[in-house]
Amino acid sequence: MKKSVIAAAIVVASSLLAGGCSGESPSAVPEAAHRAAKKEVEAIRYKRVTFDTDAGTFWFQPSVCSVHEEDGSPAYNVGGPGQSPDGQPVFVSMGDEDGDPSTGIDVRIHVGVDVPNRSGDPDWISNDHQSVSSGVPKSQTVIEGKVVSATGVMFGKDYGGELVVDGTIRVDCNL
Repeated sequence: MKKSVIAAAIVVASSLLAGGCSGESPSAVPEAAHRAAKKEVEAIRYKRVTFDTDAGTFWFQPSVCSVHEEDGSPAYNVGGPGQSPDGQPVFVSMGDEDGDPSTGIDVRIHVGVDVPNRSGDPDWISNDHQSVSSGVPKSQTVIEGKVVSATGVMFGKDYGGELVVDGTIRVDCNL
């Protein structure tokens, strides 16, 4: 008797899910599941990161924050939307430039957008290549557990201009 009740429950659940996935028969189950999943993803937010520059304070709220090991070396990937000192939306991304622990951090500020993979103008870039072309010392990155700290960060852009960070950019990927 128990097997037939379980089998019937599986058939009912399957038909509800299948019906919710087709365009002909709407169901509240997939919509509710979608809302719950969206809330869960939105709930994963890391501590707000602020950093002072010679142009004012930038901030961003990491929605991606990963510190892990790749090929025996620490690696990291951080990114999220925020705001520039003048109130424009920004998307900031930070990562290991090339997986080589001897190279510095790659930080990009896309101004005018608040989502990844869309170009913003201007695009401030700080990495070893930018430092060499600007004639300034490379930034220094320290990883302690799930915390990434970068000092000596100086941004540039292809068509001129500099943006100097006063202090440390510190990202805590602990929840």
